[in-house]
Amino acid sequence: VNTLAAYRRDLEDFSADLGKAGVAIAAAVSDDLRAHLGRLSKRGLAASSVARRLSAIRQLYRFLYSEGHRGDDPAAVIEGPKRGRALPKVLSVKQVDDLLTQARSKATSDAMSERLRAARLTCLLEVLYATGLRVSELVALPQTAARPEQKMLLIRGKGGRERMVPLNDSAKRSMTDYLALREEARKQAPKSDGSKWLFPSFGESGHLSRQHFARELKSLAATAGLKPAQVSPHVLR
Repeated sequence: VNTLAAYRRDLEDFSADLGKAGVAIAAAVSDDLRAHLGRLSKRGLAASSVARRLSAIRQLYRFLYSEGHRGDDPAAVIEGPKRGRALPKVLSVKQVDDLLTQARSKATSDAMSERLRAARLTCLLEVLYATGLRVSELVALPQTAARPEQKMLLIRGKGGRERMVPLNDSAKRSMTDYLALREEARKQAPKSDGSKWLFPSFGESGHLSRQHFARELKSLAATAGLKPAQVSPHVLR
């Protein structure tokens, strides 16, 4: 759905831009397309964004040509912008230790809700850092992933492919501590926790969202004296 919406916006913008130049999509030639891409660059769009716009335009004209609506494909000869590759963001071992120390320090609160939230965040960090899971895989872990005897996680990843991921002692211990605190909270409010997910939430999916975890992680980074822009679930992965 998001991909379709993005392509639709790109093509609507393409159509509007051609219209200002008095050209219709059906009659545009290669030079019209190059002019459009040039105007996108002048608007300050990154090379990656321009390349995505060109991808949508190419697919549109390939469709029009294959369906017989045009006798040529003006986008076939258009070269995309050259994209540089940014250096990856990385954290040192000390910086990760600082994050974990800061997360654990919040678990000393008197309020059960604060302690539970801190234990959940610590568990998320420990499991992510130990396993390198994708954040979507991490937040959707079932509660059964935290069985005491568990040594490996069976993960169904992209394309339905399965893989085995080992757990270290630190990750297993954080899951055990987190579940023990969840059980303590459940006893205080019996109706509050009957979820099958390791990281439950009240959202539509039933488990914590990727966005929520990312926000908590950036807040933790700021508290730990790190730049929030430097820290993300993918950086820990």
